[in-house]
Amino acid sequence: MSTLIPRLLTMITAIALACGVAAQEHQLGETDFMASAMAGMHTFRGDYAKLGDFSGTVSNHYSVGIGKWVVPAFGIKIEASYGDYRGYTPYEDDAYRCGMAMRTADGQEYWKMKTQVWDASGWLLWDLTRIAHPRRASMYRLTLGVGLGMVHHLNYRGQGISSNELAAHAALQYSRFIGDSKRISVDARISADFYPSSFDLEHGQFDYRAQRVDWAIGVSVGVTAYFGRRSQPSQSAQSSGMAEARPVRQQSISKGATYQNLSVELDFGSGAEPELSLAPGAIATMVHIEGEATDPAVERAKEWVRRHPQLSAATVLVYGASQLGGKVRLNINFMH
Repeated sequence: MSTLIPRLLTMITAIALACGVAAQEHQLGETDFMASAMAGMHTFRGDYAKLGDFSGTVSNHYSVGIGKWVVPAFGIKIEASYGDYRGYTPYEDDAYRCGMAMRTADGQEYWKMKTQVWDASGWLLWDLTRIAHPRRASMYRLTLGVGLGMVHHLNYRGQGISSNELAAHAALQYSRFIGDSKRISVDARISADFYPSSFDLEHGQFDYRAQRVDWAIGVSVGVTAYFGRRSQPSQSAQSSGMAEARPVRQQSISKGATYQNLSVELDFGSGAEPELSLAPGAIATMVHIEGEATDPAVERAKEWVRRHPQLSAATVLVYGASQLGGKVRLNINFMH
């Protein structure tokens, strides 16, 4: 215990510093809010889970959640889930027992066990991709989440017996965005749930040899929709008649930061890498590329933006008519 507290404080401090760095890179047009839906399977690893076949411990679960990225590297979420938990019990009078009696190879009698579960929990989320690379925008996100909530168990045979208990959750989720707007992602998650524990296949038996904590591990897939405030293209970016070769700058000052727009035409048809440099300390938040998404020059422009040190953290949008001769107009929103 004497060493645990300092280690926890060190861990919390490191995470806070990493989130602070990422917060400085907060994109002006980033979509902050999210809503998700997932479905999957899990296996319950409680007392007597090994009495029968592994398949008898596998069951389904579903979840929905809403949340917000407070800063790009740290978010919060509320999640509700529903599913079944299945296992085995050696007690004939267990309220969760179902099916006919079975016997192990050494003659021990046991039954299948099942309960329906409702779970409500609050989560803290860390975007590991952002923590590792605060300035780099990516088409994927790796999220670590921890949650704490309450579980409600319903007995299988309808005798009016139910149990409530605390539950702790942990999950690692991979999300792949669809499209440059990053409004939708497809998600895959591996999760673990821990119960300390009313429903542990020793329910009502007061057997103190039972595990103090039961757990389940599962996998699930789903989708997440992102919504919230977004910066809009400037009037200069929306104008179809704008074709100056020189950069056009617009700026406004809000909350101590100067927000600027740079409109510039670059040649991506020659094969040479264009050169562009923003003022020192400038942070790009949005890059609008005028051109057809299928234009090879536009594709090269998108890749160039993602590699550019001062533009790589920006959200990239493609719109408008295609330019001729490999020249592409970029409208860049940035703050300084």
